[in-house]
Amino acid sequence: MRPLKIINKIALFIIALIVYCNSYAQEKPIIVTHAMGFLASPGNSMEALKLNIANHLNVDIDLRPSKDGELILSHDEVSDRNYWGDLENTPLKMSDGFNKEQFLGATYKRFDDMLDYIVEHKADILMHVELKDHTAELTQKAIDKIYAHNLIDKSALWVLNMDEVDMVRKLNHGKEIKIYVWCDVYPDRVFEAISSENRTKIDGVGMYFQYNYNKTGYTARNMLDTIHQAGVKFALVYMDDEEAFEKLTDMDFVYAEKPDLVMGFPAFKRIPKPVIKTPVSIDKISHTVQLKTMVWDTDSSITRLEFYANGEKIGEDTSVPYNLEWRADTGQYSILVRSYDKGKIIDSDSITLNIR
Repeated sequence: MRPLKIINKIALFIIALIVYCNSYAQEKPIIVTHAMGFLASPGNSMEALKLNIANHLNVDIDLRPSKDGELILSHDEVSDRNYWGDLENTPLKMSDGFNKEQFLGATYKRFDDMLDYIVEHKADILMHVELKDHTAELTQKAIDKIYAHNLIDKSALWVLNMDEVDMVRKLNHGKEIKIYVWCDVYPDRVFEAISSENRTKIDGVGMYFQYNYNKTGYTARNMLDTIHQAGVKFALVYMDDEEAFEKLTDMDFVYAEKPDLVMGFPAFKRIPKPVIKTPVSIDKISHTVQLKTMVWDTDSSITRLEFYANGEKIGEDTSVPYNLEWRADTGQYSILVRSYDKGKIIDSDSITLNIR
């Protein structure tokens, strides 16, 4: 019996380790950054994607076609009126809700660029996609790209009604991708989507958060209960209100426009992780190094970022955009940035630099 007890203990240890390693994946509700967190960083940008990946957060993205048919990460109509060649160096329009200095240089990107990055970095994130032009042709194009990158199991499409659900399900690989129906603030749209006739066709529904939907008497709480009773997942958008959130922690997805605020809610107790923007790992660069960072800080709670090379502090910055000019000797260095936020400390992922 003694060897059996040892085996049981080892098995329990392995299970506990797996649970610990997957702790982010088991968070509920799952945090999805609306337009990749457009009130904290440029919406639908690669910069925002990198911050999401570093912080184990999932992304909601908007797609529009360029004039020559490329699928562009874009919420606004600007892509519809331009060829891709005119867009790829066009600066993104930025919200006033964050410190723009960290994100200077952000430009439009293709959907392919985003998918390539996710695959290359083995990013374990969910991707909720909203096409701003809900045609069968463009939807098929998006699904084909997702499928070609082997991300179909990690992706979902937003649609506006049941007709669009039926359209997607008829497309190639349309039965494999998850579908969420966007219901805005209208309970009747929810009831149609989760009816006994339709609920098996969809995976979830989403609404903007309201205390009382259009004064119908339906609250976010009883909408959530009704949706779950139908066996359907529920996403609430614009949930940056901690008091309201605490009453709805059993929702499936919380869509955040200020990810750093939602991460700090008691259900998560996390602070945003900084990212080294430039230089990139293994760059062979001269002795004068410009270290540039990105970090979400919509509530101005970060007090400083410290910079480390091979474990030794080489400088700090107490104000946005949190950069450092560093004079380095020839050699190889492991660089990381340490953020001080709300009395807590969190390190960036390290990069390796070769100084010639």
